Amino acid sequence: MQIRIQAPLRADQEQIEKFFENVLTHTYKVNGISHLAEELKDEIQEKKEKLASHFRTNGTAPYFLVAKVEEKVVGTITLGKSNALIHELTKGKLDDVLELGTIYVDPSYQGNGIGSKLVKHMLSELQSKNEASFCLDSGFPLAQKVWRKKFGNPTYWFKNHWGEGSDHMVWHVTLLSEHAEKRASTKGSE
Repeated sequence: MQIRIQAPLRADQEQIEKFFENVLTHTYKVNGISHLAEELKDEIQEKKEKLASHFRTNGTAPYFLVAKVEEKVVGTITLGKSNALIHELTKGKLDDVLELGTIYVDPSYQGNGIGSKLVKHMLSELQSKNEASFCLDSGFPLAQKVWRKKFGNPTYWFKNHWGEGSDHMVWHVTLLSEHAEKRASTKGSE
């Protein structure tokens, strides 16, 4: 399967909006929260607004990438200002840290490394901007499991934020400089 990572095209906007509807509906279902219909509707609308903002600002607020197989959008990711919930929960501590967000993969394409490719592209973008760190958050248990595996335990863990047994997690991840990465890999091979 050939996966292309690229900026979204205006011609893809309707497809991406439908992608958000499908993937978020699935995400709410598998996380056992499909009864939160109003929250789902709001989240879909927020993602559509992020996409519209990407087009309005020529990809500067937020910076958006999509993963495509042939011409089908199968994944998304953004890089932008940290969201209002991160601001609220961390009491502004991450306001100046860019957030990786809107990280979704079509359920029928999950397990093919698409999410990892999207994250890798955004990490390269962060390093090209000389950013020292990034943040991301999640209230979805299945996504939290993925992020804990990839980035370790969250920096901020808000127990029962969404109700009994439903936590919200925020990661603040420091990026290694190229020099530090080389030094760390050399040290590990000694």
